[in-house]
Formats: sequence, C-alpha cells, structure tokens
Amino acid sequence: MRRAMILAVACLFVPVAACDTGDPPHAPPGAGGAGNAGGGSPGSGTAGPAGGASPGAGTPVAGTAQVMPVMQEISRCFRSHGAPGFPDPIVDNRSGYPIFPPNAPRVPQAARAACEPIARRLPPDAMATHPPTPQYMRGLIAYARCMRSHGLPDWPDPDPGGEFPLPPRLLAAGKRGFVAQMRGCAAVNPDPSKRVSIRGAAS
Repeated sequence: MRRAMILAVACLFVPVAACDTGDPPHAPPGAGGAGNAGGGSPGSGTAGPAGGASPGAGTPVAGTAQVMPVMQEISRCFRSHGAPGFPDPIVDNRSGYPIFPPNAPRVPQAARAACEPIARRLPPDAMATHPPTPQYMRGLIAYARCMRSHGLPDWPDPDPGGEFPLPPRLLAAGKRGFVAQMRGCAAVNPDPSKRVSIRGAAS
C-alpha cells in the first residue's frame, strides 16, 4: 500500500507519533497521494521533487469557498499559539483546492490543541483527497504523449488521480532509466516544480 506523501488536516490536531509519516506537515484539507517527498525511485510514488494527489471527493470551487476561510483562521490561531512562522493556506494548482504551503513548519502540540475547535468547522469533504483539475489532467496527458515520443513507448497516460502507473519495465529501470525524457518533456509538465507522481501498475 502506498504511503501518503502529505498529512491530512487531522494530523495537525493529534500527537505527532499518531500520524507522522516522516513527511512535512503542509497538510491540505485532503490527504495526499502516493509518494515520498524528495524521492526519485519508481514505486515510491515520486519521480522528481515530490509526489502528487490521489482522487477523491469534493469540488474545488465550492471547497475553496468553504475551506479557505477556516484554514486561514487555523493559520492565525497557530501563529498566536506558539507557531509564529506558520503560513497562510494557498490554492493548490494541481487540484484547485486549499493547502498549506510545502514549507509549513511542524506545529507544537499546545497549538494543535488550542486550534482544534476551528478545524472541526471544516466541511465533511475537507478530509477527502482531491483529484487534479481537468486543465491539469490535460497537461499530464500531453506530458505522457511527450514521454512516449521521446523513446518510451510504454509510458502510460495518468490515472484519475494524476499518477502514472508505470509498467514493470520502467519500474525496474528506475528514474535513471527515463530522466533524460523527463528533462526533454519538462516544458509540457503542468507542475510548476516539474514533479511527476508515479506508481506501479496494478497487477
């Protein structure tokens, strides 16, 4: 089973040991998808700086309107309870849904406890994961076409969560087996950081 790249909002409000995956707590209102931050080996979920998001419930427009004000209030609460550098939320270009920035620091337990009542006001689907927007998905499909045209005919189209289910050959090759193609197709990668989320194809 793939490990979540990023933590859900709930993990900001329980003891760190209960949900610490070793990843930074830039907790969006939906749990992240596959991958390890900073990884590069296929199967771990990431080829490049970081992994991506998995499919789930929620509509980005409605979600942003409901969730963003509450997350902004959470940020203010954290800053006033021992985490002065905690950033305001942003809208994820991948899903169109609010997240906390990747450089968000860990939050002290006292701040989590003080701000938990605010987090409870998040709408029910705030804890769901959110798929890429149609525009972002079109970019991923163009990226897949580019990879195939650059000598990887078995590079797959993305799945509904925006991950590339690599076949065994590419998984065995590892990132070194397609890093040249990734560089060649970087211009059509819709991710500003040129991240690519990968996973093993279902058997």
